[in-house]
Amino acid sequence: MLPSDRQAHEILVGAVGLKKHFPVKGGVLRRTIAQVRAVDGVDLFVRRGETLALVGESGCGKTTLGRLLLRLIPPTSGEVLFNVPANLYASARDRWQRTAEEDGAMRSPKGPQGDGLDPYAITRLRTRAFKPFRRRMQPVFQDPFTSLDPRMLVKDILAEPILINNQMTRPEAMERVAQLLQEVGLRPDHLYRFPHEFSGGQRQRIAIARALAPEPEFLLLDEPTSALDVSVQAQILNLLKDIQRRQGLTYLLITHNLSVVRHMADRVAVMYLGRIVEEAPTRELFESPLHPYTKALLSAVPVPDPKRRREKILLPGDVPSPVDPPTGCRFHTRCNAVMPHCGWSPRDAASATAYLFDSSRNPHASTLPALSEVSMEGNRLRLLFGGSRPSEAQRQVVADLVRGRAAEAGGMAFQAIREVVLEEGSIVLEFPPPLEPAWVEVSPGHSVACYLYPQPQA
Repeated sequence: MLPSDRQAHEILVGAVGLKKHFPVKGGVLRRTIAQVRAVDGVDLFVRRGETLALVGESGCGKTTLGRLLLRLIPPTSGEVLFNVPANLYASARDRWQRTAEEDGAMRSPKGPQGDGLDPYAITRLRTRAFKPFRRRMQPVFQDPFTSLDPRMLVKDILAEPILINNQMTRPEAMERVAQLLQEVGLRPDHLYRFPHEFSGGQRQRIAIARALAPEPEFLLLDEPTSALDVSVQAQILNLLKDIQRRQGLTYLLITHNLSVVRHMADRVAVMYLGRIVEEAPTRELFESPLHPYTKALLSAVPVPDPKRRREKILLPGDVPSPVDPPTGCRFHTRCNAVMPHCGWSPRDAASATAYLFDSSRNPHASTLPALSEVSMEGNRLRLLFGGSRPSEAQRQVVADLVRGRAAEAGGMAFQAIREVVLEEGSIVLEFPPPLEPAWVEVSPGHSVACYLYPQPQA
């Protein structure tokens, strides 16, 4: 069990190789047929006393990551660290990254023995041993109405975490909750009301007071103002900043409102489809975004000056399914700066292939035999033609069609094809192995995972 009075280290909360996969059940026997990769290998840290904002589109895994950090749900693999030295966190992150690159296998939630993380890894603690940390890590959820028990008076809602953790006697707890209400801008007589008797902003103030009741060090703020009126949002955000300044709290702010991020956060982490794609100090991220996804998000932020015009970057398509995310860079299917080596695979070209090499549908393929089957085999796309073995001349026709399609708009997947070969009575289109971009520190504190920036040499 981790001692509560030990030395305070720079990193209060950290994640190393954190994953959460939810099973998809199917069939009569309800067997697992797939996995939803909600969080898929996240390295993240929050320094003591700072506010880290986690941003991204809906469905990218932000809330799941926040719940993993609080251990509200168990991870599939990876570690959550609490009050860990910065050098130990860095070495643990590097070790997990090397392991993932070497074997590509899913690590167990418990890391290797003797790695030095046992005094800091809360994911290795049993439920009873973890209980003292519950009060040190508290959430403020998005909807205050559903997060407050409608059958309890406010005084009982606020006193419950204090009494459960045996911090005070009941009379002392009642004095404490009255003080908490005043700290969040409510009156002591509000203690004897039910949650439904308050407005949305007042309910969120109660939720904040409840989170502060057990005297935590870390608050997870999951969209704390998205359910409130605009006029009330500023009051709640200013209240949170004032509380942080007075009590020295550490915040993880989950939001999709980038205006809130600019007002609240010291650093920003951008998340896409279960992965962190960019991380930087707030001011630097807003002034010099690196990742194309970050640039698209920032282009949607309203500009208060009507004379200024900002070009909006519209991303094509929807966010891909986390059940079967794209290979390589996960953003490459929607990126406006995509390149041939960003991770294209046979499935990106399969639908177009069925038309391109079909002599009955494409006049340019008239010299080819009838196309009977298109199959994917790893990084290869195999073309089978009706009952005949293709010749070298026909292989050349396929290669010419590939080059022609690659030169057209939307032909980037065909630009990625590195070879067209004859093999076992078929023609095979070979793609390069899809590799994910490395996490590169472009400038101090500003890192990105994107092939637009120089990758480290293997």
